[in-house]
Amino acid sequence: MYSAILNKIYSSFVTFSMFLLSGYVGNNVKIENMNVTIDNEKLIISGALISAFHNDFDELFSTGLRITTVYEIVVSSNKKRLYQKIFTQSVYWDPHYCQWIVLYEESPFESMICDYSEMIHIFSLFKTNIYLDIYEYDNVDVRVSARMQNLYIPSQGKDLDLMLLWKKKIPEGRINVQTKEFR
Repeated sequence: MYSAILNKIYSSFVTFSMFLLSGYVGNNVKIENMNVTIDNEKLIISGALISAFHNDFDELFSTGLRITTVYEIVVSSNKKRLYQKIFTQSVYWDPHYCQWIVLYEESPFESMICDYSEMIHIFSLFKTNIYLDIYEYDNVDVRVSARMQNLYIPSQGKDLDLMLLWKKKIPEGRINVQTKEFR
């Protein structure tokens, strides 16, 4: 009970201080290190968010509230959309075990991490599979974008728009895959 009350007080303080006192500086987020491999009819898409969780995120990560990144994958060929997929990854601080828990929507596995820097690194990475018969196309374009899901602050009964910390910009990465190479 006391931890719930402290959590509410702390999350209110974080919200207040972040936007009124700190003069926060938004992050210039990029998607980099994109890689696409083909295994039979499966596209394996991976990459990383760069500079996504600096500045005021350290305070948010310590609140125990679940912070979620939403990824969107669009696969197209000759400007024709072939496939679209949305998936999430979340992280929260577990005060009982003193570790961060990273949850992957597409996997029954979770990562339990004690080191803050390692958590940031792991949470910044993404990987997903898409099942699509792409061999009928000479090449496909893969576009990945990411956004932060609003964070509900229980003590205020309001959502906090975490995209403010990304300067309201949606990072995007693109890669062209020559499918002939994989035939």
